[in-house]
Amino acid sequence: MDRLEQIRTFLEVARSASFTKAGEKLSRSTQLCSKYVSQLEQDLGVRLFNRTTRKLHLTDEGEQYRQAIAPLLERFEEVENALSHQAHEPQGPLRIATPITFSSLVLAPLIGRFIKKYPLIDLDVAANDRKIDLIEEGFDLALRIGRLKDSSLVATRVADFQMKLCASTSYLERFGHPKSATDLHPNYYFHYSYMNYSGDKSLLVKQLQENRQAQRQRLKANNGEILLSAAIEGEGYVYSPDFIVEQALVEKQLHEILPDPKRTPISLYAVYPHTNFTSAKVRAFIDFLKQQLGDSQLPQSI
Repeated sequence: MDRLEQIRTFLEVARSASFTKAGEKLSRSTQLCSKYVSQLEQDLGVRLFNRTTRKLHLTDEGEQYRQAIAPLLERFEEVENALSHQAHEPQGPLRIATPITFSSLVLAPLIGRFIKKYPLIDLDVAANDRKIDLIEEGFDLALRIGRLKDSSLVATRVADFQMKLCASTSYLERFGHPKSATDLHPNYYFHYSYMNYSGDKSLLVKQLQENRQAQRQRLKANNGEILLSAAIEGEGYVYSPDFIVEQALVEKQLHEILPDPKRTPISLYAVYPHTNFTSAKVRAFIDFLKQQLGDSQLPQSI
């Protein structure tokens, strides 16, 4: 039998001094109210009410129990109501981690819209290109780009970006336009330190993975804008998501080489600790990004 219902019934009977009135208040029969109280007395091993045909009143033990349990039940219901409200109205602190380049080029213009839409959420954005331990460092969610390794976290794909291989005019004048991936000079590949290409079996990616093992690596970085700037100077080529190189392509600072419309895109994931439910504020942020960036995907374990 539900102990909370027993307690609620006991407190209502004590307040109204009547099983009948308590039943009317709780929308249950007089008999059921009596049964709940009797079971509670049996479980506690004490008599809570003195009963006569005309009068019902608390025993000393019953009054002692009422004074102790009433504030506890009230607090319990306050917490339940607060959590239920949060489930429907996203609110509270939301701490997210995001790559620096993505945060400045893509996320920054969206933040104002998000906090305007969800005024009860207090957003804390940490832009950092190192690997974040969400649980250890107290983050609710992280945004990660690339193919994810297995872990105990949950990932939701938010959007896809096209990967583009780019070089400057001066680089192409110096080394010529490559006709295939094997024409790429390994020493001049500027690569992103954390990029995980596993799962992409294209010939280009296979060659780039080999190029990463070149005896001399002129530049590697964990920040896309560093690689972009170096490529614009003509000292190497980059393989980057389109949101990083698009402006440089428009301004002719870079040119796409070996284009392939069938090339496997790279995904942006929202990653968060595995729980039995996703908090309303986390779900609100993920759904907002999907809406703004135009993609959706069901959660998957990683």
